[in-house]
Amino acid sequence: MQYYHNNKKVWKFEDTINMSSYETFIPLTTEQKAFYEAHPEASLQETLNCELYAPYIPPLEDYKALRISELSELSKITALQSYPQYVRDNIYSTVYEDSEERQTAMREYFLSMRNKFYRLKDLIEEALSSEEVDEIFNEQNFSEL
Repeated sequence: MQYYHNNKKVWKFEDTINMSSYETFIPLTTEQKAFYEAHPEASLQETLNCELYAPYIPPLEDYKALRISELSELSKITALQSYPQYVRDNIYSTVYEDSEERQTAMREYFLSMRNKFYRLKDLIEEALSSEEVDEIFNEQNFSEL
């Protein structure tokens, strides 16, 4: 197996390639080839340097803010999917005979979604690690109140 790169990604060929047909392809060194075979998920830069890089982890307060923002969007989307615009329009325009009851139910549902968001937000703000933040975020389920 022969390995090459073209400054974008690593390519694998069964045999040696005709370099005149692949002018931009550069063969990997023996060390780079061994590294790539041991770490096929490595990026091109990691392969060329024969070194895996740790993923960037933002400061905890920044990470909390990011996850809270994602949680806010997720809660809004989930709530709005439960009551699409046409349903909300019909409820408020009194198309249904029981529009008042539907309005009350919808308001209570939106309020429960809001309360759940704030409970999770408080838990995230109290978290002591990014792993704890992820655990809180991943265990939320807005379809179950």
